[in-house]
Amino acid sequence: MKDVRRTRRVQARLDVKVLVLLPEETFRPEEVDGYTADISERGMMIYLPGMDEPYYKKLLTQQRWAKVFLPPPQKVDMGPLIGKIVWIDYDARGSVPICKMGVFFDNLTDVEKKTLSELVELLAKSEEKKE
Repeated sequence: MKDVRRTRRVQARLDVKVLVLLPEETFRPEEVDGYTADISERGMMIYLPGMDEPYYKKLLTQQRWAKVFLPPPQKVDMGPLIGKIVWIDYDARGSVPICKMGVFFDNLTDVEKKTLSELVELLAKSEEKKE
């Protein structure tokens, strides 16, 4: 089956910090450490090991937002990105439960779009060298 995505998606494992923004908890956003599974100019798939099931269920109730930090060292200097959590799954079968979260960036500034595009290009070149 042909991939019909609008932008290139690159497999990459980058450490991230995610602040899950819940409207009912505006002064105490949950900070979670995780890593990316893939990244594109429009979003990323993030794995969040160790998230407990009650918190995951809280995320299912309405539209949620995530503030994603890609901490140094990265090849591109990038501030936090805010996006919608558009896909979420929870797997508690392993020794450590893991939450998988798809984040869609639909309101990035032109500078953020350019920087994210540069990061995706660098990751794609790195991936091509491995092959």
